[in-house]
Amino acid sequence: MHERCYKAGISCIQWDAQQSERMAQIVLVQPESAVSKKFAQYLNKLQGLGQLDRIVIDECHTVLDSQPDFQLKMRNAGALMMDRAVQIVYLTATLSLADEAEFMEIMKVEIPDDCKFRGRTTRPNIAYLVVEHDDEQTEAVCKLVAEKLEQYPAPAKIIVYSSSIKTIEKLGSELNCHTYYADVGSAEEKARIQQQ
Repeated sequence: MHERCYKAGISCIQWDAQQSERMAQIVLVQPESAVSKKFAQYLNKLQGLGQLDRIVIDECHTVLDSQPDFQLKMRNAGALMMDRAVQIVYLTATLSLADEAEFMEIMKVEIPDDCKFRGRTTRPNIAYLVVEHDDEQTEAVCKLVAEKLEQYPAPAKIIVYSSSIKTIEKLGSELNCHTYYADVGSAEEKARIQQQ
């Protein structure tokens, strides 16, 4: 979206607390950054100058998977953003129809059906695979990643999911790759990891 705006000559930035003096009409922000005081101050500045057109929140479904204290912050942020009287766009590729009501409850928004846009989430360039192994879990994953990297050389990407942060950290160390989870670092560090 940022690239599209840039190519179309639309003023758009991805929120970065380290560069909060940057101005734009469209601000792209992740949920964890949307609840920060620094972001609220930034929005106040933009709105005071009449330069805040809309807020786009990507990966908004993460509020459903987060801890109760984060959900409470998002409830407050949702209410505050509604008070700003600017257009807010929530983006997600994984929010199911069954979870929409809970999402809108958390964010304190009502989104009419004619304002919801759904597209296919199938990506022909992505393959999903579930493999079961009798080997030790970390060893099996490292072996599978090595095989797939030989099969699909760079710039191919492999994403490994786990329900355990400890396992992810161990795999990250053994595979010498980035790890990403809720407490991995600041919003800026998370943004850098996602762009790798």
